[in-house]
Amino acid sequence: MRIIMNRLAIATLAALPLLAAAQISHAANYDCVEVELFQPGDSSQAESREDKRAAAIPPEVLATLQQGIVQELPNTLKGMTAVKAGDAGCPDAATAISFGGTVTDYKKGNKAARYFIGLGAGKQKFAVNAWIKAKASGAVLGEDEVVDRKVGGIFGGSADKGVRDFAEKVGGFIKKTLKSKS
Repeated sequence: MRIIMNRLAIATLAALPLLAAAQISHAANYDCVEVELFQPGDSSQAESREDKRAAAIPPEVLATLQQGIVQELPNTLKGMTAVKAGDAGCPDAATAISFGGTVTDYKKGNKAARYFIGLGAGKQKFAVNAWIKAKASGAVLGEDEVVDRKVGGIFGGSADKGVRDFAEKVGGFIKKTLKSKS
């Protein structure tokens, strides 16, 4: 009995690298991202100014962020398709990931204040505790905070530029996460 147990243990240990290799190579084969609508912060749990701002983010801003990410990801992640979650979805769950998160801070910003006053006045900010999950299994592939601040820019910068910059940072987060899994 003891010999059988030892052989089973050795066989199991020998198979582990093969299982890990299968998971690692699979991470490199994702070709579609379903972008979830970010969740606003929980107003009942809001203690800090950031928490209160995150809980008060307007739904139309959440929709704008989602759409901006869907549009920008194919530019940042070559060969990757991006769709809004709940729309048509990715055609093959085995090669799809889901991206989403919870807003941790939001400042609308003020273009005129950035232009005329400067020195950080009127800054725009998006901060999200983001996650990436394998669509088929629901396994979390990575989590991190993605933050973009707009404190200036030519003629005070624009809200659209802020969304594009945030979407580029999301693309960088996804790329870094998938690369670390391959």
